[in-house]
Order: sequence, then structure tokens, then C-alpha cells
Amino acid sequence: MQETQEHIVQRALVNLLSPSAVNASNDAYERELTIRVRRRAGAAQRVAAAPCQPPPRRVSILEQPSAHALTVLWSDACSGHYAEQTWRLTYAKRDSRCALSGDPIFKGDEIFRPRVKRNALPSNWDRMILASKVCFREYAV
Repeated sequence: MQETQEHIVQRALVNLLSPSAVNASNDAYERELTIRVRRRAGAAQRVAAAPCQPPPRRVSILEQPSAHALTVLWSDACSGHYAEQTWRLTYAKRDSRCALSGDPIFKGDEIFRPRVKRNALPSNWDRMILASKVCFREYAV
């Protein structure tokens, strides 16, 4: 609240000293806001238009060994069966859908994905689970 009031006072003072500077900053802010809205709308369209992978037959979270890892049971006719697969917390590099809930995932969202080893690439390596759909336990640091 106080930050907003300071911002209003600051803008009023700048407006008194140089009205063109305020107009330029307002225009820049409006452009940035428009760009963000368009990007988000475009991402939603890409997720909707993307070929949807069928949800796995069975996926469940077995345990959470740390704040940045999950142990997942994954079973699917196309991608196989993983009894205790480790998934790591990261950020989405592309738009997709959550394997657990089916909700859209946008680039930059926090997600869990299967851990990839140097010599072994799991067949479900490109699947993701939204971190917001996982109940986190508190860990003492």
C-alpha cells in the first residue's frame, strides 16, 4: 500500500517537472502490459492447438523425499511402467498439459519432470506435472 502511494507521489512530482516524461513512461508501461497479455493469450492458444497426449493410465505420487523431488508411480501402455521414478522440480521450457490434472502448463511455470540420466532416457521424459498440483510438505533448513 505504501509503495503504491510513494509511486503516485513520485509520478505527480515527475509530471510537474516534465509532463512528457510521464506520458512516455505511461506509454511504455501500456505497451509492456499489452505485450504480456498477447503472449499469455498466444500461449493459451498454442496449448489448446497442440496435439494432446493421452493421460497416463495410472500416475500417482508415492513420496516427496525433498522439496525439489518426487517419487512417482507411472504406468501407461505407450510409455511403459515406472514403479519408483524420480521427478525433479524445474521450469517448463514449452507449453504442455499436466499429466496429473490435465491443466494447461505455460512456458516458465514450475513443474516436475522425470529425471534424465546420461545413459537412459525414459519414454515419458517430455511429460510434466504442475508443481501447484502437488501438496508440499515443509522441510526444516
